[in-house]
Amino acid sequence: IWGTRVPNKVKVFAWLYFKDRLCTRVNLHSKHVVDDDHCQRCSASLEDRYHVFFTCTASADLWWKIGLLNTASLSDNEIWNSNVPPGLDASIWPFVLLTILWRLWDARNGEIFRNELSSSRAVISRVCNDFVVWRKRLKADHVNSLNDWRNYLLSCNATAHSS
Repeated sequence: IWGTRVPNKVKVFAWLYFKDRLCTRVNLHSKHVVDDDHCQRCSASLEDRYHVFFTCTASADLWWKIGLLNTASLSDNEIWNSNVPPGLDASIWPFVLLTILWRLWDARNGEIFRNELSSSRAVISRVCNDFVVWRKRLKADHVNSLNDWRNYLLSCNATAHSS
């Protein structure tokens, strides 16, 4: 986490994510902060870390759109070292992964606290926007790889939109 080139706020978020210390409803319920530990977005399940990022309808749709269907079945170590779509640079996968997780969390918080409607298409677009802003954080030889990832995600959005 700490060696990635994402902004510090995303590194702190990622550390909390991997330590399972994010303020999910399950964690808040165990601390007696909230009365209910079910997801406010879909009401279908307990809102733990796994649900927020992988099985909630909005999150599962994103992973499906970008062609990483097996992500929900992976452990933390496996997701960190996950196989990437063919033709994309796996060496910057941690950067891509943390950006996706960050934007999924932001979308969840936007829906719950700011009444913002969100969709997997919007999350993918925000990830791509972050890539543009954050590309200066990468070494020059990784910028082209990040552009390839961005183009891939944009094509997933276009394909998903037209179907």
